[in-house]
Amino acid sequence: MKRSKKKNNKKSKHKRVLAEEMSAELVGELDTITEDDDEICILSEGPNDIENNNNESNDNTGRSCRKLDRYPSLVLNADYRPLRMMPLSIWSWQNSVKAVLSGKAVVVDLYPDLYVRAVSMDMPVPSVIALREYAPTGKGQAAFTRRNVYLRDSYKCQYCSERFPTPDLSMDHVIPRSLGGKLDWENTVTSCRKCNGRKGSLLPSELHIVGMQLKSKPRRPSLFELAAEAQKFVPRRVHPTWAPYLGLDTGETQYASVDDISRGKRNRLKNPPL
Repeated sequence: MKRSKKKNNKKSKHKRVLAEEMSAELVGELDTITEDDDEICILSEGPNDIENNNNESNDNTGRSCRKLDRYPSLVLNADYRPLRMMPLSIWSWQNSVKAVLSGKAVVVDLYPDLYVRAVSMDMPVPSVIALREYAPTGKGQAAFTRRNVYLRDSYKCQYCSERFPTPDLSMDHVIPRSLGGKLDWENTVTSCRKCNGRKGSLLPSELHIVGMQLKSKPRRPSLFELAAEAQKFVPRRVHPTWAPYLGLDTGETQYASVDDISRGKRNRLKNPPL
C-alpha cells in the first residue's frame, strides 16, 4: 500500500514538473502576443492533424486564422458558480490560459477543435474555467454602487416605469441633497435623465405638482435579490458550454461571440428576457 502511494507521488511530481516546464514556455510565448495582433494562427482541427497540416502541398483547410479575442472564458468561482453575474465574469484567452498553467484555475470545458499552438505543445482553448481557491464575493451585504442600484430597480426609471440602457440612467436623491438627503440605499432610486431633470429639488410629497409619482420606496436589497435580478440580464446567445453554469437551457442557446454580446447589450437592457 505504501509502495503504491510512493509511486503515485513520484508520478504526480513528475507530471507537475513537466507541467511547470510547459507552462513556463507557453506563458513566455503568450507574453509576446499583444492584444493589438489582428490575427493569430490557431488550429481548427485536433493536434493529431498537425503533421498533415505541416505539408505545404496540402490545402490549408485544417488551419484557420481567427481572432482569438472572440473566444473568452467564462470564469467560475471555486463553488462552480459564476464569479460575477453583472457584468458577466469573462477573461480573455490569454488570462485564462495563464491562470490554468499557473495553477490558479482548472479547465472545466473547452472550445471544440480550437488550440493555441506553442513550439512544443498545443493547448486547447478553455471556454469555462474555475478558480482553485474560493474568491469572496461579498461580506453578506450588497455594496452600494450605481450598477447595483440600477440592478435593484431592473434598469427602470422609478418615476415613469420605462426601462433604459445604462447611459440614459442616473441616480436620483428621493429627498434632495440640498435638503439633507443622503446618498444611500434608502434615499436613492434609478431615474431616467428626463425625469431626473423634471423632478428637480422636489420632495416626494410635492411630486404631484409636476404630475410625477415615485413608483416604489427605495430599500437595501439582499445579495440573493441582486443575483436573481442579474440572472434576467444574462445574454441568451452564449456558447453552449457556458449555458449549464448560467442557468440556461442548452437546447435553446446559440453561439455568439463576445462582439455579438456587446452589440446586443443595449437591446437586452430595453427588453431583457424575463
